[in-house]
Parts: sequence; structure tokens; C-alpha cells
Amino acid sequence: MAAVTTDDDDSEAPLISREDPAAASGNEGEGEEDKNLGDLGNRLGVPLWVAVSLVVVFFVSVVAQSLFLKWLIDGPLRTPVLISLTNQSMAAALALAITFILPQSWYLRVELADLDCTDWTCLLILAIGYCINVALRNIALMYISLGLTQLIRGFTPMVVAFGAYIVEARRFTALQLASLVVLVVGIAIGVSGFGDFHWHVSILLALLSAVSGAIMTITVGVFVRKRPDVSVLDVVILQAPVVIAILVPFSWSIGDYESLESSIEARGARFVLSVVCGLGAVQFVLITVAYNIVKWTSSVYFSVVGGFRFAAVLGFSFLFFDQSITTLGAVGMGIACAAFLVNSSSELVAAGATYAKDIAQGRKQERAFVRQAKPAQSPLSRAGARMPGATGGSCMHLFVHTCRVALDVAYRCPYRYANNVNLISE
Repeated sequence: MAAVTTDDDDSEAPLISREDPAAASGNEGEGEEDKNLGDLGNRLGVPLWVAVSLVVVFFVSVVAQSLFLKWLIDGPLRTPVLISLTNQSMAAALALAITFILPQSWYLRVELADLDCTDWTCLLILAIGYCINVALRNIALMYISLGLTQLIRGFTPMVVAFGAYIVEARRFTALQLASLVVLVVGIAIGVSGFGDFHWHVSILLALLSAVSGAIMTITVGVFVRKRPDVSVLDVVILQAPVVIAILVPFSWSIGDYESLESSIEARGARFVLSVVCGLGAVQFVLITVAYNIVKWTSSVYFSVVGGFRFAAVLGFSFLFFDQSITTLGAVGMGIACAAFLVNSSSELVAAGATYAKDIAQGRKQERAFVRQAKPAQSPLSRAGARMPGATGGSCMHLFVHTCRVALDVAYRCPYRYANNVNLISE
């Protein structure tokens, strides 16, 4: 990768500056750190209007997408897995196109050779988690109501809390534990009151989708802390091949392609193409915004958005769709919504200052990574230095290096030629 330096000139200042105000102020800034934590803008690590804009965009987009997907899967386009596949494919295509447009002051492509085994494991978990989370949710929407699906997905905070306890040995306050217990009780009461509730495989699919979504949230939080230099565009592009490899045969096995032909005959190719492009664009916005909310703020702030989203989707589902629920179920749903919001708020209060310090440290690591001046090096020369001939490696090592070179060339060549950078450096 060509050397990247930062300029003092403000003519091409990026939207989110890589400069850390605390680091720029030296030791005096560290002395004022505790005072600055009271400022929401400093706590978030980005300008307040950026954080608020991201939250609003994510909230509106995810509510609109949930309602539209339920209407779409119920009739016009009954292809749940194929929709998941096209959404991720369109998002990856948009991300790849944007990488050719953004200047290096805004976007710096990650070196694949710099990704270690843990990084690739996180990317693999995110790709498989997307397949389980989104595809199974869409299948469940074919058989049960949106309100019931959303209520079951309300178990997500429980899974996230359990994962945080296992992975990070995290301790919770009494309010957090109480809100989680009340949340589970409210969900159990609310689910039993839905008119379409019965022990069906769709209930299990919705539950697995919720668990997978929680695991994805935990993984994103771990990944952005470990590699703050990796852009969301790189994440979307790198996980797309795994998603495509899984969902293409899956969608064929459940008959999505036959349903697609029927939808084209009934609605027309223009309608189907418009839906695919529109949902793909929305999916790209959701992935980008959600990733950056976690990266620039924290997963705690992201959970607050999830609390309001949970209540909003439940409310709008009764407004737009014909759903029946008993009085006891409505009470349980209200308890679950209140507990979800209380849990999100308690998470925000308990961890705001801690995450602010972590964010500042992560941004400092990102700035140090970007400022590294490495000589331009080709994928061939970079991998050649590690060829097994010099280290006594096996044929398997040679195969792995060859695959890495091929992937690196395919991933980087168009970008380098577009920016008039030689592939093979002198």
C-alpha cells in the first residue's frame, strides 16, 4: 500500500477527522478528561450531530425495512432467502463502487496481509451470522406475524448480556439484571397472547435469528476495538463471497427461483428489479450506519437505538397489518417494551464513560496505523518474502500463499489502476 500521510491543510478535511483532540492537547488534555466526559459530543468521540444523524437514519431505515419486508414476503415476492442474497450482493457492489470514488483522506483500503487469524474469524462470523440472522428472519415472516417475530427477537439483550459475561467477564448492575428478567417475563406473556402463536418451526427460526443477531453485535464490537483502521466498506466487500456461497444453494433448495419467476410473471420484471435495487440500497445504508454507530460510539449506544426500534416495529406492525392479540398478551408486550427501554438506558448510563476512554484509545491506534509510511509493495513481492522455500514450509503453505495472492490481486488491482499507482513497485 502506498504511503499515506496526513496534511495540516483543511482543504480536504474528512467528515470524521482522524485527529484525536485529547492527543493533540498533550498531557493537559488528559487532566481535563473527566470533565469532558460530561459533554455528550466528547463522550461519543464524534460531533454530536453526526451521532444523532446516524441514529435517526438507522431508526427510520430499519423500521421501514421491517414493514416493507413483511408486506413483500407475504405476497408480491415470496423469496425470503433470495431477498437476503440480493440485499447483501447489492450492498457489496455499492461498497466496491464507493471505494473508487472516495479520496484517500476519507478511505484507506485495508491490506489483506495485515489481517490475522482473529480478524478473518470475525469476518467469517459476521458473514455466517448474516445468513442465519436475516435469512431465517425472512423465512419466519412467511408464516408468523411481524409483531410475533419482533417480540421473539426481543431476547437479543439477554444473549448480548450472556455473551458479554462469557467473553469480557462483564458484571451487571442490579437495574440491568432486573430489567433483563422483566424483559424475559414480558416476552413470554406477550408471545403467548398472539393469535398466530403455536409451536411451529418458525418460532425456532425467529429465535435462532435473534441469537445470531446478538452474536453479530458482539463480534462487531470486538472487531472494531481490535481493528479500528478497517472500514465498513472493507467488511461488506470481504464477507460478501461467503454470504453468496451459502445463500445461493440455500435459496435454490427452498424453491426461491421458482417463486421469483412467478413474481416476474405476475408483477413484471420492472417491479422486481426496483424492489431488489431499493432493498439493496437500504441494506447498504443499514450495514454502514450500524457499523459506524458501534465504531464511532459503542455497542452500548447502538443498543439504545435497538430499544426504541423494538417498540416502534411492534407498534407499527399492529397499525399496518391484521394481527390479533389478547389483553394479557398486550400487557406482556407493554412490559417487554418498557423493560427493553429501561435495559437500554441503564446500559447507556453504566458504560458511557468507560466506552469514551476505549473509543479515544481506538482512535489513537487508528491514527497511528494510518500514519505508518510503508513502501509500496506488490502482492507478489509481499507474499514472496514468505514463500516456503525460505522457511521450510509445506505444500499447504504454498497453496495458502497462492490463494492469498490471488485474492489480494483481485481485491486491489482495480483500485490501484484507478488511482494511477503501479501494481509492481520498483
